[in-house]
Amino acid sequence: MFCLKNPPQERAAFLLKSCRFAENDLEINALENFYRKTPEHPLKRKMLFFSLCITVTYANSLDGNKLLVKENTRFIIKDVVNKVVMRFYMSEAPLTKVAGKMECESNYFLLDEYMKSKLNNRTL
Repeated sequence: MFCLKNPPQERAAFLLKSCRFAENDLEINALENFYRKTPEHPLKRKMLFFSLCITVTYANSLDGNKLLVKENTRFIIKDVVNKVVMRFYMSEAPLTKVAGKMECESNYFLLDEYMKSKLNNRTL
C-alpha cells in the first residue's frame, strides 16, 4: 500500500494483494487507476510498476520465512477491469493474459528482472 501527499479529495494510492500458500500464488486483487482529477498525479502510469515491485519484495520476504517458494510462485493480477487496461499491463511489464479470464500472470524471475532493469535505467 502506498501513501502520498495529494490534493484534497483524491485518493493517494490503493493496492490490495493476497497470497494463496497452498497454490503458491501471489495475487494482486485491486490496483488503483490514477487519471481522474489530477493529470499530473505522481503515480500516473507508475502504479503497476510499484505494485509489481512490492509483490516481488513480498515474495522475497515470504520465501525468506519459508512460507512460499518464490521461484515456483505464480504472480497474478486478478479481475483486470477491461481490455484497454489489460493491453497496458502487458505492454508495460512481462505479463501474459490468462486464457478465458480477465487476469494476467508472470513469474518471479521475469518480474525481478523487470524491477531491477527499470530501477537501474531509472525509467520511472
